[in-house]
Amino acid sequence: MLMLAYDKETGAPKLYIRNPFAIAWISNYRRLTPDFQHVKEVHNWRMWVQRRPELPPRTGKSPTGLLIESSSRAWLLQRFQQRLRDLSFEELCAIAQGKCLTPRRRMKLGSKKG
Repeated sequence: MLMLAYDKETGAPKLYIRNPFAIAWISNYRRLTPDFQHVKEVHNWRMWVQRRPELPPRTGKSPTGLLIESSSRAWLLQRFQQRLRDLSFEELCAIAQGKCLTPRRRMKLGSKKG
């Protein structure tokens, strides 16, 4: 369901979400405080949905976006016993690359144990 790719222009990683409804991907997102310090938070990503090629991608709530997010949440819960909102962008990349995550607590991302 998740496929890791790299942006052609910036080289930044993107996680495409395979679904029949629209083009959707997850990209890394870092919030900054007013003094330009990174905020430490688990949810450091944003989901983008592009319903049609001629329309710009959006991050806001929409029926299509909610449908894609719901199916992604269900897939992660069934397959890895993890909630989408509890995973960081790095952990989602590890899932896309086939690295196993333990049901109770996630293994270190650098570990090759599976």
